[in-house]
Amino acid sequence: MADPTNPSITAIGSGSAWLTRQLGRYPMNKATKTKYLEDLDDALTALGFNRRRNHQEWKHQVDSANELWIHINFGLSIVNPSIGVNYLDLVELLPQESGHVTGTMVMLSSLLSPSRNYTIEEGSRRVAHDICGIGMPMFTHLRDRESVITSLKSGRVSDWLVASYSHRIRLLPILLANTGRLSEAFHLLEHFRYESLGRDQILPPYEVFAKTFSERFATSPVVGPERASHES
Repeated sequence: MADPTNPSITAIGSGSAWLTRQLGRYPMNKATKTKYLEDLDDALTALGFNRRRNHQEWKHQVDSANELWIHINFGLSIVNPSIGVNYLDLVELLPQESGHVTGTMVMLSSLLSPSRNYTIEEGSRRVAHDICGIGMPMFTHLRDRESVITSLKSGRVSDWLVASYSHRIRLLPILLANTGRLSEAFHLLEHFRYESLGRDQILPPYEVFAKTFSERFATSPVVGPERASHES
C-alpha cells in the first residue's frame, strides 16, 4: 500500500490532480477541436490555404511541383502544428508500394527559440501568428530543394526537415536523382542500405525502396529539368 506521507507519492498525486483539473477545464473533445480549427480557418485562408470539412490539414498548391501543407495534431491538452511541402513532381517517379518519401515536415514549435508548447486553452491566435511570422518564411526554404538537399546531407538530426531518419534516407536519393545527380544518389543509396540496418523504422523495409529505386533510375540517365544546369 502506498505511504501517503511519502513526499514523492504526494508530489506525484498533486501533479496528477492538477493535470486532471486542467483537462477538466479544457476538455479536448470534438467540439473544442472543431472550434480551434475553425478559428484558424480565417487566418490560413487569407494565406491561400484551404481545409476540407472535418479535416485537420490545410493545403495550398502553389504550382505543379509544390504543395504546401499545415497540419494540427491534438494531444491531451497540447496542440502540435506541423508544416511541410509535398513535391508533387516526385510522386510518380516510383510506385507507392516502394515506400518512397516525396516531401518535408517540420514541427512549428521547433522553429521557435526557445521552443515552447501550444495549448488548447490559449486558443489558436499564437499558432496563426507564428505560422505567418516564421512558418511562411520556412515554406520558402522548404521549396528550395538545393537547400533541402544540403540539410538532408547534414550529420545533425535537427537539420533534416523530415519526420525521421527513415524519411531522410528515402527523400535524399530521390531529390538527387531528380536533379540529374545519379552517381551521388546511388552512392548514398548504397551507404544508407548498410547504415539503415537496425535503424530503419518504417515499412516497407529500406531494401524494397532501394531495389525499386535502382531498377527505375539505372536506365534513366535524364530525370529532372535541372540536369543540364548541374552538368554545365
